Amino acid sequence: MKNNLSLFDMFALGFGTIVGVGWSSTLNNLFKLSGGALPAASTFLLATLLFIPVAMSIKSLAIQIPLSGGVSAYALRAFNPQIAFLGGWFITLSYMAILPFEAITATDIFSYIFPVLRSSQPLYTILGEDIYFPAVALGLLCTACIAGINWHGVKAGVRFQKVITKVLLISSATCILFALFKANSSNLLDPVYAPVQGYSHTSFPLGVFSLLSVAPQYFAGFDIIQQNAELSDKRYLGKAILGALLSAGGFYAAVFLATGLSYPWQETEAMSRPVLSNVFLRIYSGRSGKALWCICILATMAGLFGAWNGFFIASIRSMQGMAKAGLLPMAFCKIIGNRDTAVLPFLVSISLTVIGIFLGAGVLDTVCRLASIGFIVAWAISCLSAYRIKKHPALAIQKGDSTRLGTHMAAISVCVLLLFNSIMPFMPGYIGMSGITFLMGWSVLGLLCYAVCHRGTLKIICK
Repeated sequence: MKNNLSLFDMFALGFGTIVGVGWSSTLNNLFKLSGGALPAASTFLLATLLFIPVAMSIKSLAIQIPLSGGVSAYALRAFNPQIAFLGGWFITLSYMAILPFEAITATDIFSYIFPVLRSSQPLYTILGEDIYFPAVALGLLCTACIAGINWHGVKAGVRFQKVITKVLLISSATCILFALFKANSSNLLDPVYAPVQGYSHTSFPLGVFSLLSVAPQYFAGFDIIQQNAELSDKRYLGKAILGALLSAGGFYAAVFLATGLSYPWQETEAMSRPVLSNVFLRIYSGRSGKALWCICILATMAGLFGAWNGFFIASIRSMQGMAKAGLLPMAFCKIIGNRDTAVLPFLVSISLTVIGIFLGAGVLDTVCRLASIGFIVAWAISCLSAYRIKKHPALAIQKGDSTRLGTHMAAISVCVLLLFNSIMPFMPGYIGMSGITFLMGWSVLGLLCYAVCHRGTLKIICK
């Protein structure tokens, strides 16, 4: 499949994975976390600007070291196996954490569309959320569909991604347009910002920093393109990575502003999911409202399955790349027949998704913040690798990248800022003790995994 992925293939893989479902399903949570529609839009525009140097560093690496595995391949080339394992472990954490997130969200949305899925007696309650058998069964069915598509290899997964991205673009553009038809500036500006009970922010800037802590999870996806660098047309790698990032940032801002203009953002606080779809029932009456509700649901589901499919591909490719680099047992590279899907990473990804379905929506917030930390750590190691390779050009496999050293330094600074905002208790984006506990648990598990996989001296020859 070398060079089989076109520019739109790569863009669909990146943009379709970035956008996901949170912009529509839990839109009110983003407003509450930041203190309004305008602070939310400002946060995501700021995040887009902050991630530009990170994306440029990753673009630089993908061009110079066109290998699957992403950060693990780059850090192995620039540093050593220990740092490579650390980067690979955390990016894989993030990819795999989002798989159950998408599965849980899918059952959640379907349950709101079809209330019968939650009409029976709950099986059990966990973290305040009731778990119902019909919803679990539907989640397992959706997981089987995603797995079935990707069992046939990356090419099948990308083909599905292209279709779902086109649906997302058309349906979401329709929603934004019809929201703007009901625009009223007083909805957005009265008030511009307001503190929300249960959240620590007390001003517009603090609201922005509060939401910024989860922004990495909402922008994750442009880095997925690099996981398939071996399969991509090298001429378009940089355009696809930057194009996916900038398009997603503009998309988020357009949705937040259009919604804030069309409906008072504070009135969405207690609105049930899927929030944006229900907003259309409030601003349009009769058949028009129901039709737009359906179109918005279509956009929401397209975003959900696009992100789910993209992260499923990335999770498999990340583990497979780590195994190729000697960082995981070679069993993680084993494929069946002429498919390019590694069996063991495939089964691990399915297993974690299924576990998430049985845990329910009570774990979503912790999973979201944990995934954000994983992305920040992995991106920081990627940017450090790009900096070192720029300083020592002989480490590159291919030449032709013109990214400046200052860009890599800026990218490293952004990652440090985001990490500081997430793990320091006095910062507005602090992930809390539950997030820190999960983070420490994953780190300890990584140390144990490294110790088991690398008994004695790890000898890797980088050619």
